[in-house]
Amino acid sequence: MAEQTRAPTESRTLPNAVRFRTAALVAIAVAVGLILWLALRDTGSGNAKAVAAADLQKLAASVGHPVFWLGQVDGDTNELTRKSDGSIIIRYLPPGVRTRGSRGP
Repeated sequence: MAEQTRAPTESRTLPNAVRFRTAALVAIAVAVGLILWLALRDTGSGNAKAVAAADLQKLAASVGHPVFWLGQVDGDTNELTRKSDGSIIIRYLPPGVRTRGSRGP
């Protein structure tokens, strides 16, 4: 009987391609999950309120760590947010912009 030889097929490369595609899909899924977690996590938003420059100076003296801010900016409102993790955020709001703690339309 004559020996039959098989033509080379892509069966040997198929498992490598499948592994690569699976690994790429897992990497993409992990990256998307990380981005969504960072964007949507609850960071203990705290309560935002408008404060005067003197209030920020008193706060800086009372918390026991540095609080960095630029000082009063003419026409802007200082918004103070104290988060549950102890972090402090100061934003400068131009005229007409409400604080995050404001209610209304």
